[in-house]
Amino acid sequence: MKVIGVGVPRTGTNSLQLALHALGYKCLHGFDLLDREDVMYKMHSRIVGGGAISWNETLTDFDACCDCPIYVMYDELQKEFPEAKYILTSRTEESWYRSLYSFSRLSSVIALASPFIPFLYDFNNLFLTCFHNYFHESRPMTKEKYLESYRKHNEKMKEIIPKEKLLIFDVREGWEPLCAFLEKPVPNIPFPHVNKGRATAEAKVAEKIKQVIPRPETLQRMACICGGVLFVILGTLLGQSSFILSKVVVPIYAMCAISWYFSTVRRIFTRIPSP
Repeated sequence: MKVIGVGVPRTGTNSLQLALHALGYKCLHGFDLLDREDVMYKMHSRIVGGGAISWNETLTDFDACCDCPIYVMYDELQKEFPEAKYILTSRTEESWYRSLYSFSRLSSVIALASPFIPFLYDFNNLFLTCFHNYFHESRPMTKEKYLESYRKHNEKMKEIIPKEKLLIFDVREGWEPLCAFLEKPVPNIPFPHVNKGRATAEAKVAEKIKQVIPRPETLQRMACICGGVLFVILGTLLGQSSFILSKVVVPIYAMCAISWYFSTVRRIFTRIPSP
């Protein structure tokens, strides 16, 4: 491991990853875990399950990493990769909070599909565990408390990482400070200023949703089948005295609810364009 990004999410970590790729590094970003279930589950066992893992083995396919869950495991990574250089991506507090607020809604959408896709549930749980354990020192959380946690993280990185191994980096600065720090020549291409973190994550989640949840017409048939099953079960349980309730009203509501749920989950992600 040569380069470790210790900036919190929404500080330009996606731009940093692309820049590191352009400089010849193979960088793991938190969203890449959607395509690397093996790595995701190893991190999940450590952070959610509380087990022990070898970070060297877990990250063996990469020589750089950033974003979640890297920013919360900096102490273990520092011990396992003592020769690595560290990059603390940062941005103004107000712009970070606006970006964080906008992105946080994606987690709620993922939760709709999570009961039917175990991997997606575990992925979401990993991210939420990192976020809540790190930022939610007290409840209820307010904007000022989030900003305070953001400041504390940045100050802590400056304290524990030797100055000669740490670059405090705003991606708006471009190639020069990054290349000087990593002792790399400046590429003859524009610095990758991107703001597509949410779109990239949504597109990857969409593919997993589509693999599991059928198309709308199939969902309607599923709703009819489920409604029919409820028709028989409730009719038996409630008896003839509740004929209208058990065999007409309840099945209709059940079919509508089931069809709406599955259609909503698929519709939300179907309209998201691929990156």
